[in-house]
Amino acid sequence: MNNDPMLHDDSGDREISSDLQKSIEATIRSASRYVIPSDNLRPLTLQAARDYCSDKRSNRMLFRMIWGAALCCLLILPMLDKASWFGDSLASPSAYELEERAIKIAHERNVGIGWGLQEAFVQMRQDQAIRLGQAIQQDLSQ
Repeated sequence: MNNDPMLHDDSGDREISSDLQKSIEATIRSASRYVIPSDNLRPLTLQAARDYCSDKRSNRMLFRMIWGAALCCLLILPMLDKASWFGDSLASPSAYELEERAIKIAHERNVGIGWGLQEAFVQMRQDQAIRLGQAIQQDLSQ
């Protein structure tokens, strides 16, 4: 068994032996003659500490934002079913359907296709307003 105090395995359960403590202190004392801090050690250390704190703060903010987004998603998901139903009831006709309606109105009223398109658009907006009112009333009654 080796009796060298530097190789003594101390897991923290016991006190440091006096021989080991003296050896550590001697090593530190001897290193003080060789290790000389540079002039910019303090500013570099402070900057490293600031960067570390900034990174921790950024991580906390990111974590909070992720939790906030997750919470918003959890609150919004139940409403998506109602929103999709609400959107379907207010769906606008396709361009082809609007064109068909414009042509029909133009022939019925004997006007140009431009005026027929304008009238078809006005009718579409009126239909949407009626459906919106009905959808709101139905949603309030539920």
